[in-house]
Amino acid sequence: MKKRLIVLSIDAMIEEDLKYLQELPHFRRILDDASVVKKMYSTYPTLTHSIHTSILTGCYPGHHGVINNELFMPGVPKAPWYEESSLCKAKTLPEEAKAYGYRTAYIYWPVTLHADVPWVLHRAFIHTPVENAEQNVEERSTPGLYKRLQKVLAPTWKMPHYEGGDMFCALATEALIREDQPDIIYIHMVMIDGLRHANGVYSPKIKQGFEFLDGCVAHILSALDDTGLYDQTIFCITSDHGQIDISRSVSLNRFFADHGLCEIDEKGNLLSWKAYAHSCALSAQVYIKDHDLEVCRQVWELLNENRELLGIGDLLTAEEMRERYHSWGDFDFMVETDGDTAFGYDLTCPLVVKTDNTDYRTSVASHGHMPEKGPQPCFIVRNPFTHRHVVLENGRVIDQAPTLARMLDFRMTECDGKPMEELL
Repeated sequence: MKKRLIVLSIDAMIEEDLKYLQELPHFRRILDDASVVKKMYSTYPTLTHSIHTSILTGCYPGHHGVINNELFMPGVPKAPWYEESSLCKAKTLPEEAKAYGYRTAYIYWPVTLHADVPWVLHRAFIHTPVENAEQNVEERSTPGLYKRLQKVLAPTWKMPHYEGGDMFCALATEALIREDQPDIIYIHMVMIDGLRHANGVYSPKIKQGFEFLDGCVAHILSALDDTGLYDQTIFCITSDHGQIDISRSVSLNRFFADHGLCEIDEKGNLLSWKAYAHSCALSAQVYIKDHDLEVCRQVWELLNENRELLGIGDLLTAEEMRERYHSWGDFDFMVETDGDTAFGYDLTCPLVVKTDNTDYRTSVASHGHMPEKGPQPCFIVRNPFTHRHVVLENGRVIDQAPTLARMLDFRMTECDGKPMEELL
């Protein structure tokens, strides 16, 4: 009997949500026959595209290279996101699994654009106008795949944004199971993340969101039951990060401009920079042009002297980031929130503003903070090939890929994580 794997990521799902899932029939069906890790230590910064790449590779951000959601492009307020699969520098589980005959499908999974797998349905680019989203998905997916599923997926375009996106994932997964039966499927659903950003970490709307997602899971389980694949499928429900409620946003680049470290014109365009902060929402990567040592010293002193004003809870050098969090890139410092502050990107706004929901980085709840802080993501895995069901208090995001690979009877060759032996 060939083993199969489904990995369903529910963005921003946390340990505290487990009690909601037990109340819902389709989630409960999985949980009643599953092992659970309550708290998964994530990677830093706790951002969606970076962590999902760690889930896929078993590697820290420094190794796989996806160190932010957006690419570093000073002066561009809505920079392109890490999307292309080629930006991941580490081997993924599906790449390793291909050698053992496994065929993979990605459905809205981050950093998988143009991935070398048989099926890719890629999420519309984050800044795509709503009216262009369907065309964008078609253009960014495996040629001909969206057209083949268009009739099934058509109703989702008439639904509200988050509901439509997650139901798209569910219906696409159902159709692929019924028609193509991929061996491995990675799915990314984002409603819970959106609800938390807009309403707060523990808003009553979170439970309503899980009720909707339970209906999405029903479509996937129905396809597995009807094809006889349920008891051949390892079903994993995972997450990337928690969130923290905040009240204000600080523009570090406005602060740098006020101190002569960024030059802007009368229209607010960036002309030149000596120091620039790349927002990670509740943290920020600070780049020093050409790693100038004198500017580094000046910026370090300015940030330390103004910690309270800027909402800085911690300030780390690049060396400390590498040692403590295995995250590195071309940045020089990492600025961490005080627990109530997000770091925006606008060069011309007031230095300190109240949070709003115009951008995920500065919404009423957000993430990007150190992974040991706040509510923690959890990990659920139903493995029909073992009778062992355990509940663990703690695990690591980087251990997911090597654990799932072992469940599929092969080993990851290049990852930082290790199999969670208790789950095997």
